[in-house]
Amino acid sequence: MDGYDVLKFLHVYSVVLWVGGGALLNIMGTRLARAGTSQQLAEFGAQVEWIGLHIFTPLSVFALIMGILMALNDRWDFGQTWIQLGLGGWFLSFLLGAGFLGPQSGKLGRLVREHGPDHPEVRPRLTRLLLVARLDVVLMLLIVADMTIKPGL
Repeated sequence: MDGYDVLKFLHVYSVVLWVGGGALLNIMGTRLARAGTSQQLAEFGAQVEWIGLHIFTPLSVFALIMGILMALNDRWDFGQTWIQLGLGGWFLSFLLGAGFLGPQSGKLGRLVREHGPDHPEVRPRLTRLLLVARLDVVLMLLIVADMTIKPGL
């Protein structure tokens, strides 16, 4: 096993945790949105906000760094289509997380703390968050497909 193999393992492992975790939270959020109480939804939202900031953000940045280091290892070229698509997809996912999912999760948490979990805006905000989170998971799965299929190679 050489340095490239270590980078590849770390890259794949971080992606598995990031993408798999995002998919699992989507499944849990969907179940709670259908059958959970307002209090359960509020608690779930607070957990998702923390996980996004403390787990998913570092995992996504780590996956990016490991991927870049693999590309710099003379086996790949940043001009290759599949690498450009992967980087573009990562950037879009990062924008979704940092620009919408994180801030909106925080607003939802504050709304619940200030007005309670039964406030009429709670469920619509959660529904919107879940929709964007699902789109993000689909985007991440497309990135995984791009990385494994390597179009243009």
